[in-house]
Amino acid sequence: GVAHLGAVLGEARYLDWAAKVHDAVLGQGTDFGWYPEFVPQGEYRTEICVVGDMVSLGAWLARGGRPHYWDVVERTVRNELRASQFAITPAFAALFERLHADQPAAAIRDAFAALRRIEGGFVAQATFDDWVSYPGSPRLGAPGLYANGIHMMGCCPPEGMRALWEAWNGVVETRRDGIYVNLAFTRDHPAAAVQAFRPEDGRLEVTARQRGRYLLRPPAWSDRDAWAL
Repeated sequence: GVAHLGAVLGEARYLDWAAKVHDAVLGQGTDFGWYPEFVPQGEYRTEICVVGDMVSLGAWLARGGRPHYWDVVERTVRNELRASQFAITPAFAALFERLHADQPAAAIRDAFAALRRIEGGFVAQATFDDWVSYPGSPRLGAPGLYANGIHMMGCCPPEGMRALWEAWNGVVETRRDGIYVNLAFTRDHPAAAVQAFRPEDGRLEVTARQRGRYLLRPPAWSDRDAWAL
């Protein structure tokens, strides 16, 4: 909220304070989107609530005249947020059926019906490169948070959706001085159609849909000497 207010008012004092908060949390986490739920903690886990807050905070700092924060937003969405959104993929379905092979077919069908109701939600607590794990946990797929189970708390799915909303809004922005393409994400915007490719492809396609001055922001980690338009 402080960053949002600072961006709207153009108040550097608010933006400076919000940047200190953002950078302090970033300094306790990673630059690819994992941030600690609290400090210190006995086991390393984030909450998608924290991830959502950091995406919103970074987006408003970027809109407040500090565009390098878009890089943190993009890495957070591409890595932690995207990986934490729950979807029933063929690999997940195969794993689920294998883990519960001792259950009758009707029970498996009922379980999948329940799982489909929460598709699109966000796993609440994630470690650096996995879903949720604790030392000495039982096999993957055991139910319950403290048994290495997939845990979806009520607060995290809406916060994950808020982060997606913030990033989606930030892909293309129409301002007085031009049309800004801030993020390498695919979006069909009235001012520009953006087609993003994988980071290793090093490519972004932008189709202009109106007259104007277009400004594209290549990611900070890209090789400036190799840019071509």
